[in-house]
Amino acid sequence: MPPGAEQKNWLHWGNTTAGDRFAALDQITKANVDQLQVAWIAHTGDIPLSNGAGAEDQNTPLQVGDTLYVCTAYGKVLALAADSGKTRWRFDPLASAPNWQRCRGLGYYADDAAATQVARAAAPANAASAAVTQTPPTSAKGNRQPPSAVTPP
Repeated sequence: MPPGAEQKNWLHWGNTTAGDRFAALDQITKANVDQLQVAWIAHTGDIPLSNGAGAEDQNTPLQVGDTLYVCTAYGKVLALAADSGKTRWRFDPLASAPNWQRCRGLGYYADDAAATQVARAAAPANAASAAVTQTPPTSAKGNRQPPSAVTPP
């Protein structure tokens, strides 16, 4: 792959809007895959506990620039430094569900012109100008709750 042509972001659940889950990278090959080592480990602080109806970590992280976005089984969203795994900011929607404790993924869109206003969450002033949205959790009555949106100021 020519220098500068390698993929730098994973903006969607399946990498592309078509969900093909393919990454145009050539650093890992059959010849060197056995040499891979763990670069870092991040702890979210959440340990999914099932009440019998499931509680799992099922999300596909998104990478935008040098930030990795993940969500926990309890709906918390974390922004991690891609190179170190250090937490840059976290958002807790204070949501709960009696069943189906999992976050299946996040969505991302850039709001460069700031033309659209979404619900603002506490994030440091130096966070990127973009929004990360989370699929809505289910309330105790089974009704869908409005999606959580994390938009750094």
